[in-house]
Amino acid sequence: MAKLGSELSKSSPDDFLNGSINFVGHTSNQPARFVVVDKDDTDVSMFADNYLPEHLDLSKKPKVMLSVTGGAQEFKMLSSKLEQVFTRGIIRAAQSTDAWIVTGALDDGVMKFVGDAMRSQGAEEVPCIGIATYKKVTHYETLRRGPEISNYSKQKPNSGESAALNPDHTHFILVDSKKDVWGEEIGFRSALEDHLSQKWEIPIVLIVVNGGPGTLRTVAEGVEKGFPVIVVEGSGRCADALAAKIKFSSQKAVLPIWENFIGKNEAARKTSNELADKIMARQSQISLFNPNADAAANMDVVILRSILNCGNVGNFQAKLQLCVEWNRADLIRELLDKDDSASEDKTEALKDALQLSLESDKPEIFSLLMAQGAKKEMLQSKKLYELEDIKYSLSRLKPFMTVDTDEEEIPLDAAIPGGKRRLNVARSVLRSVNSMYVGFVDDNKISFTDVMVWAIIADRQALAQAIWKQTGLPIHTALVACHLYKTIGVWLQDEEDYNEYAAWYEEKAIAILDATEFETGKDIMRRPWATMQNKTPLEIAQIASCKDFLSHTYVQRYFGEQLYSCEKGEISPGTPIWKIVMAALFPVFGVFSSIYKPKEGVASRFWHVYDIPVVRMCTSTICYLMFLCVLSATVILTGTMDYHPIELVLVIFYFAAVIEEVKQFLSDRDTYFDLLSNRIDCVMYFLILIYIGLRVAGVQLGNKDLIIAATDVIMIANIVCYLRLLNVFAFSKELGPLFFVILRLFKDVFQWCLIYALFMISFQIAFIAVTAQAAETVIDAGGSGAPNKWDGYPTGTLGLSFFTIIGDYGYANDINAQSAIGIPLIAIYALVAQVMLVNLLIAMMGDTYSDVYDNSTKEWKFYRMTLVEEYSTSSVYPPPFNLIFVPLSWVQAKLCGSGADSNYKSLDFAQHPLQQNNQISNSTKRSNLNVSVDSAAGTPVQTKRGGAGPSSAPVSATAQAKTDLTVKMKVAKERVLEQIADEEESKIENVTAMIQENLKLLLAQQEIDRYNTQTTLEDVIQTIAVMKQHIDIITNRHYQKA
Repeated sequence: MAKLGSELSKSSPDDFLNGSINFVGHTSNQPARFVVVDKDDTDVSMFADNYLPEHLDLSKKPKVMLSVTGGAQEFKMLSSKLEQVFTRGIIRAAQSTDAWIVTGALDDGVMKFVGDAMRSQGAEEVPCIGIATYKKVTHYETLRRGPEISNYSKQKPNSGESAALNPDHTHFILVDSKKDVWGEEIGFRSALEDHLSQKWEIPIVLIVVNGGPGTLRTVAEGVEKGFPVIVVEGSGRCADALAAKIKFSSQKAVLPIWENFIGKNEAARKTSNELADKIMARQSQISLFNPNADAAANMDVVILRSILNCGNVGNFQAKLQLCVEWNRADLIRELLDKDDSASEDKTEALKDALQLSLESDKPEIFSLLMAQGAKKEMLQSKKLYELEDIKYSLSRLKPFMTVDTDEEEIPLDAAIPGGKRRLNVARSVLRSVNSMYVGFVDDNKISFTDVMVWAIIADRQALAQAIWKQTGLPIHTALVACHLYKTIGVWLQDEEDYNEYAAWYEEKAIAILDATEFETGKDIMRRPWATMQNKTPLEIAQIASCKDFLSHTYVQRYFGEQLYSCEKGEISPGTPIWKIVMAALFPVFGVFSSIYKPKEGVASRFWHVYDIPVVRMCTSTICYLMFLCVLSATVILTGTMDYHPIELVLVIFYFAAVIEEVKQFLSDRDTYFDLLSNRIDCVMYFLILIYIGLRVAGVQLGNKDLIIAATDVIMIANIVCYLRLLNVFAFSKELGPLFFVILRLFKDVFQWCLIYALFMISFQIAFIAVTAQAAETVIDAGGSGAPNKWDGYPTGTLGLSFFTIIGDYGYANDINAQSAIGIPLIAIYALVAQVMLVNLLIAMMGDTYSDVYDNSTKEWKFYRMTLVEEYSTSSVYPPPFNLIFVPLSWVQAKLCGSGADSNYKSLDFAQHPLQQNNQISNSTKRSNLNVSVDSAAGTPVQTKRGGAGPSSAPVSATAQAKTDLTVKMKVAKERVLEQIADEEESKIENVTAMIQENLKLLLAQQEIDRYNTQTTLEDVIQTIAVMKQHIDIITNRHYQKA
């Protein structure tokens, strides 16, 4: 590299004259940095590699360099529109590409024009580097070596001798030489631009505005180096002449504008024509910009398109990456539409571009690339977690995570000894949110759910939303994202913002349901997600408390059906409650009175009535009322030193209820305490347990105090038990919302009591002192026979601050009269307590009622759903009858074995309402899918039972569209296990291939709606992999036995 030296600046960077310039009278927030280099003695490569990043703070690599050249003297754009479009476009291009703008630094001509554009567009963050001849700068001698800031001002107009620096540039490189002439910086500027372009492998765009003969030479040198050139037509002189030359290149006619530009000097004309010939030979590198001719033209688009069209930018992959870095979806579409590269090259380019779109947080580009054929398999998850912002975000979440991503290993399948898979970061965060979010991924595989979680962790909300749209199960993943946002908001104590993000996903899940028919929506709501332990959207929504989603018409309609139906039959939703109660008390009445209607093909059995949740609710309520009667009798009749027979009945009820409650807890430990009724039950049973203990101890020891204490406890328990009956109101559309209004009002009362307690305690202490003074007065007047001063408390002011609020003053006035401040004190307190605080409570409760009532409907729907779930999964025998029938049913089931109705002879026959109808009967399985293998060819053939040979339509699209894909995979898995009886290993491989093919057919025929048709093959492949592992294990065991 050539060296460019003087007394002011040596080859060592430390010897350069450098510092900061403060432009006096200018509004710039930051002083500009400057450096003076020697033209003949400065190593350009050393200067660029060391001095620029260390001393001029130009360490961030640009993606483009915009080199603006043209007229050095003041000029005016021929069109105000051109000026506006150029000004806005060049700055927008610089901002979108993280570009550097390089000009001639002076406050004149095109340099001033660019500086004004920087100021008007507020682009202080864009590096605007001015390179000029040092001794041609007006008042160059005022520039001082740092750290002192040089104050600079334009004190005389520009002239042919010198020109001032433009104050809107951010950096200045001033080139000193032995000659005091214009243009000494041109060589250094060209060498510096060339070096940076080669070092960083970035394009340089030459922008021509106005200009003279020197500009023409600069353009010719630029096109020879392969730079793209943009000529701003309408800016005058060289730019207009060159534009005309290009536009009319095919014509031989003389162009007046060109002739006027090159002048009459023969030598100058010859030089200009030779330069024009060099430029025209590389005409493809030149773009014309004229918004007057093309109203849709944008300067930034022309700049970026010129870079892409230039041959020195690179191949298709490099151009695509540039478009991603610039965040230009329009250019990506153009590039992909006209791309003719090989499919392998395009795949590799899409892979890098997709990864870059995620790393640089460009959601629009990510969505576009996915629409253009990019796939999730192209992503590299490990790189995503190496970004600094994700490391910082993870460090914030680390204290709340219960799973260590480096150490935690979880069994992949209990049936596969030793099979383990390490959790990735996304799944570790999810599992810390809730233990149900357990999924396993290979290091070489990644799902869109993982990428979405990564984006959420990295706080890239728009990107997370774009990724969510690519998931195969949008409702499932939306609800998981909602739960994740809510939890992170609690962790980071920023619930307001994160709840807004969560609401977006919940709204999208609701919108998907709105776009479907009810039957389709019901299939979606019941679809299990293998990645999340086969949880359905309803289960995820319940765990995440997505109450808006659960309040959706489809969800409530579905649970309404579940409330009045079961797998065997149903009751009409319009049935009067007294008939349902009669059916609960006398199930034979329910069958013969046609209240209960068995489903088609199911034999009518009277005990099937008890499988309907609303009937179970009635039986449970009736038994609970019996329990309340027993409890009330216990409160009234006990309290003596002897046991009462009613207490034995209470103990039996209590023991049976505790067994049922423990059973519920063991069946759902994670969410058991989320239900208010369960929390009340625990308090209620704990109080009764204390009563039993105190009662037994009091009777056995003959201790009256313990018996009194037991009576006090059972009275409190009785109140709690009666309040527990409010739980039944949740089934009522009219009373249910009021139940939640009452709960919120209790919260207001509690808050009010905290405020009232401060006033009550402070005034009560004063009243105690008043009472003491009054008692002392009585003692002094009565002599030795006077009463003790504390004797006045029962009828005095003890508790006055509490009773005053209800207007009961007792003998307080007589006592307060003994103190000078007694009466004024009670008057002030009465005003505060009776007027201000009581009315405050009324106002709070009124506001709460008006605010909460509408929302209480949503709360009621959510709570009603949990009750439907509770009664759907509870035992058919409520306490205390579970003590009799459950053991008998268990014995009967063991003795009789499994029969047609064996489900009704076991303790846990009920199916979870959120997963009902996900299974089909054995007869349906046989009729819908009968798999066989052609032993000769080993090809998969699918026939219907009773049919013969391969079918032209292997699967009935109508029948299978109504059946969930997961069910089909279960059926296929069972068929595989049935085929394992054959000892031939090749046959097993054929069965596996056959199942994979049939599952693909089933997947292809999911024609319910967009939701089901987007089901990915990932679940299918995972199922096949697990099936294959089962096959290998069972086959090995079979061979060992043989």
